[in-house]
Amino acid sequence: MRTGASFRTSNGAAGNCRRNHDKMRECIESNLNPDGIFLDYAAGYGLFVRLMRDAGYNFRWSDLYCQNLLFEALKPLNR
Repeated sequence: MRTGASFRTSNGAAGNCRRNHDKMRECIESNLNPDGIFLDYAAGYGLFVRLMRDAGYNFRWSDLYCQNLLFEALKPLNR
């Protein structure tokens, strides 16, 4: 069983996506063009992309090894 600090304090994938969503919004607003097109490469199920799209950013999804099971409306760039 994993007993590391990150395992004990983690809220799982959804919690990680939420924290990364907040950090990415700050990064985009401070350093990038908010009207640009962004790619989440190796995006997994697409939860992070969905959060960023809901926030108004043009995020795209790509993952060669995972189906986009959560949000079928997100079309991958690589297929």
